[in-house]
Amino acid sequence: MREVRAPIVFRGVVFAVIMVAFAPAMMAASKAPLPEGAEVVWSHAPFEMGECGLCHTGDDPADPGPVKGEVTPLCFECHVETQMAMEGARISHYAAEEDCTNCHNPHNSGDRMLLLSKSPEVCIDCHDDVWEEATQSAVRHASVETGEACLNCHSPHASDVDDLLNGLAYDLCVECH
Repeated sequence: MREVRAPIVFRGVVFAVIMVAFAPAMMAASKAPLPEGAEVVWSHAPFEMGECGLCHTGDDPADPGPVKGEVTPLCFECHVETQMAMEGARISHYAAEEDCTNCHNPHNSGDRMLLLSKSPEVCIDCHDDVWEEATQSAVRHASVETGEACLNCHSPHASDVDDLLNGLAYDLCVECH
C-alpha cells in the first residue's frame, strides 16, 4: 500500500502554526534548574541546599523524582505569607492561583524572585494584548517601560483593587504626576 503524505510545504506551515501557538507555553513549562554556567541571580534555598525532598518525592539532587503534588499548595507549605495575601484579597491573579511555576522557576533563575524572565516579559507571556495596547497608544505611559514595568502598578499575586493594582488608581497616578 502506498503511503500518502502531506506536501512538505503544508507540513511546514502546520509545524509553524503549532510552534507559534504553543512554543511559549512549552518553553515556560520547563522548570528545570538553569544549565551549568548560566548566570544565576536568585536561587531557591531548598534547591541551593540540595533539599529536593521538600518538593520532590526523592531527596537525591541527581534524581529527585516527580514533584510531591500540585505545585501551588506545595509552595504554600513554606510561602504562607503569599497564601494568606492571596486568600485574603478580593482579587487574585489566575496565573498565581493555577501554578506558581507559571511565573517562577522553583530552582533558580537569572532574574530576581525566581522569575522566569523580567517584568514585563514574564507578564507579556499571557498579557500580550495589554502590552501592545500600552506600548502602541498615542500617549506613552512611562511607568510601563521603566523600573519594574507592569509591577510598578500591579501586584503579581493578589489585590483588593480592580486589575490587581497596588493601590487606588488615583493614588498610583499622583505618585508620578
